[in-house]
Amino acid sequence: NVVKSVFAEPVVNYNIWLKYPRLKDYLLMGSPVSMSAILLAYLFFALYAGPKFMANRKPFQLKEAMIIYNLSLVGLSAYIVYEVSVRRCWFC
Repeated sequence: NVVKSVFAEPVVNYNIWLKYPRLKDYLLMGSPVSMSAILLAYLFFALYAGPKFMANRKPFQLKEAMIIYNLSLVGLSAYIVYEVSVRRCWFC
């Protein structure tokens, strides 16, 4: 199979060469199958199941939830900026 030897084998070999052995037992790092399954489940829900489920329903009112979410992200970003800029020793 010429196509497989030209396109697929280099990709597989590249992934094997770059695999970091200490991460093999981490969640979603053992093989690409689990991450691919999550991606396919997301696409199924976003493109088919979600629109079908919401076809005859009113849209959710998420204004308050989005305000709380955005404020929490602003707070988290401010904390990260503080940790990186103030508490870090820039001369080490």
